[in-house]
Amino acid sequence: MLAMKAQKLENTIKFIDQVLNLHNGNVTTLELSGVKPSEVDFERWMVKLSRMQIGKLILKLDCERNPMSRRSCQVTGHCAMKLPHGFSGFKVLHSLHFLGTCKINETDMAKLISSCPLLEDLFLDGFNYCALKIHALNLKKIWILGSFGDLYLQTPKLLKVFIAIMYYKKKVVIGSNLIQALSSISHIQTLTIYCQCPDPLIGSLKAKFPPILGNLIRLEIFLQPSSSPQLTFALLLFQNSPRLQAISLLLQPLQFPSISSTYEQLESSQPGLFPSLRYIHIKPAPGIDCSIAFAKFILKNAPALERLTIWENVQDSEASKLRELSATAEIVFNKHFSISSWY
Repeated sequence: MLAMKAQKLENTIKFIDQVLNLHNGNVTTLELSGVKPSEVDFERWMVKLSRMQIGKLILKLDCERNPMSRRSCQVTGHCAMKLPHGFSGFKVLHSLHFLGTCKINETDMAKLISSCPLLEDLFLDGFNYCALKIHALNLKKIWILGSFGDLYLQTPKLLKVFIAIMYYKKKVVIGSNLIQALSSISHIQTLTIYCQCPDPLIGSLKAKFPPILGNLIRLEIFLQPSSSPQLTFALLLFQNSPRLQAISLLLQPLQFPSISSTYEQLESSQPGLFPSLRYIHIKPAPGIDCSIAFAKFILKNAPALERLTIWENVQDSEASKLRELSATAEIVFNKHFSISSWY
């Protein structure tokens, strides 16, 4: 059985080599997935791909290092592929999707991205870096899922951002990566943030929070409302985004929630936070009982609100109280969560 699998993999590698060698001309979209190339295969393919005119590249490879490299990985704790010396970048690439089943070190990742001068769409999933650096002057949309300590963005044309920061186990030197990243992309229009990390990672919020996000109109945020730093971060984000028109709040529980602090922090926040807000979705996870508090907070501070949707069953008495807070906004309760459109 193992011999058959090895033979099948070898045949697949040879087939990919033949395709890359024989193809002439431009490539609209190229996807390499479901293959386990060796270190040598990966380097050979990257050189060949860099010499092709590719518009969109999707890499979902499960790379495998040679036995000597694997032993070195176990000793040093580093097991990442490297870009080959002959790699010249992707000169016409506009879309890159790279899943972290094939690891490359953070220096080579930064080199890979910066070597794509026309890159507009970037998707990175599953990478674990101390510092992720992205230099892409034409980038318009970015999707990052991973575990990392610091995030540096040089992306002056960025419009849409999805950032999912998982827990980073190593010591973080600069404990405000999220604040730092937002400071460099204050021109964005759409932002999604999921931050599953220790509260100190957010840093000293009021001292480091970015300038006004004057173009931000859509925000989706995964929030642990009983975490005071995370709630403060969300409120400051609201405060610094005067043109927000649509918000999606996905409320997540902490292991030891303290809902009373949530109410106190909402009540003490600056009034009139949402002058342009028209639509909001609130989706509480099981165990969260502060969605009504958020709904009341929004209704009191959003004079232009058109529709508020809460994705859970609410008692009739609570529903009536909410509807009394706004004469114009439509208030919808639905236990089946489905956001297919903002509008």
